[in-house]
Amino acid sequence: MADVKEWDLFPTKIFESKFVANDEILDYVDKVEYNKHGNLYQSINNNLQNIDVFKPFVKHIYSLTIEMCETYAYDYKKIDITSMWINLCEPHSTHPPHTHSNNLFSGVWYPCKNINTSKIQFFDPRPQSNQLTPKRKKPNMNNGNVISFDSKQNSMYMFPAWLSHWVPPTPNTRTSISFNVILRGEYGEENTL
Repeated sequence: MADVKEWDLFPTKIFESKFVANDEILDYVDKVEYNKHGNLYQSINNNLQNIDVFKPFVKHIYSLTIEMCETYAYDYKKIDITSMWINLCEPHSTHPPHTHSNNLFSGVWYPCKNINTSKIQFFDPRPQSNQLTPKRKKPNMNNGNVISFDSKQNSMYMFPAWLSHWVPPTPNTRTSISFNVILRGEYGEENTL
């Protein structure tokens, strides 16, 4: 029908980018010390954004965050990366469903070759969306309630920190760097506080 208008209401945006890991970053990731949480290892240092070797990557995070803020039309005074750490999943381990509290955006980057590893999966944040689901001709972004993204080397994804996500059991060792971002400035609108 020619007179049909389509509206995307309350979209949840995931921004995909690429950043190529240099040898210094790969060397750091290879030698890092970890804390063990079940079958998941996380770097002891969760403030990698303050280490010189990560400065080029931090600059990339800031650039993408500025672009995201333009898309959302957010007004802010300053961007802060509140934390950044390395995750290592052993074969057959998971990274359970979670969100990143007290942040606006979160992200994950895959600096290493993750060969035959599980994808990151995001859950539809609309609780009523699965009330009635017709049989699908084929899965796509408009009819799924879980969307997956590859853990390919140099791929990076940024998303709202409140968006629930996880990593299902991975066949092989999987390495990623996660980070959180907050905007400094005023929050809320006038007359709504």
